[in-house]
Amino acid sequence: MPAPLVSIVVLTVITVAAGIAVRTVGDKGRLPSSLPVPGLPDVPLDMHTLTVIAPYALAMALVGLMETMMTAKLADESPDTRLDETREAVGQGIAGIAAGVFGGMGGCAMIGQTMIDGKNGARTRLSTFLAGFFLLVLCIALGPVVSRIPMAALVAVMVLVASAPSTGIRSSPPRSRACRSVRPPSWP
Repeated sequence: MPAPLVSIVVLTVITVAAGIAVRTVGDKGRLPSSLPVPGLPDVPLDMHTLTVIAPYALAMALVGLMETMMTAKLADESPDTRLDETREAVGQGIAGIAAGVFGGMGGCAMIGQTMIDGKNGARTRLSTFLAGFFLLVLCIALGPVVSRIPMAALVAVMVLVASAPSTGIRSSPPRSRACRSVRPPSWP
């Protein structure tokens, strides 16, 4: 079992058993108990609504697209992967529209997940699909259990994931004199 999962389970059991009052996933909102039903939003479909929503939608789409392209470039540095940026952008747009029909929010590629997948040997998009599927199962089937997970445990895992790429880069030996002059700060 992966260490981050073990730490989440152990911390959840400790806080629940000891009755420690900490912020939990359930404090952030109610988890769904069923799959969403497709439908259109209950807003007037006129030019005024479009002028209000369009700037925010465009900004979110651009930020998501930039992060996806950045993730694609990072993944392309691996010798075993080649990504088609146009296909990624079209797929992200279709997925954003589909998410809206089901009441969700648009998303984008995630650098952290891409790095973890690559580090653990993932070669296809199946790993991303399975991560989403397991998250769906966890939220719907095990919602009451998931809602008791301490937010601090999730934050600890995210800090570990976020620091892993930089830790790997810093610990690699320098390859030239120019690299040797740039050193990470030492911590007291």
